[in-house]
Amino acid sequence: LPLLGIVVVANDLAETLTLRIGGLEDATLTDSAGNSVGTLVNGIVEVPVGLLNDLFVQNLTQPLYNIELSARSTASNGDFADSQIENISVAISEQEPTIIIIIM
Repeated sequence: LPLLGIVVVANDLAETLTLRIGGLEDATLTDSAGNSVGTLVNGIVEVPVGLLNDLFVQNLTQPLYNIELSARSTASNGDFADSQIENISVAISEQEPTIIIIIM
């Protein structure tokens, strides 16, 4: 399942940006080739923004996910700032042969 429409923009172009995704439970993030993407830190997966156009969620086994999205901007000296957390509820209904995603 591709993650479409997520945009992260930096105020300072010299900083490194990552998307932080929490609440995936047993689901995993991959690229289109099925390779694992991101780094798991305390239950939150951190994904470099350069990978967002090729980001997929695999192994969605729960009927409802409460996803937390935020961005982290990291300066070259290691200082960082996090954006406000955005909460998104995603309900998954399996109906052959498609999966329907409902953002609530």
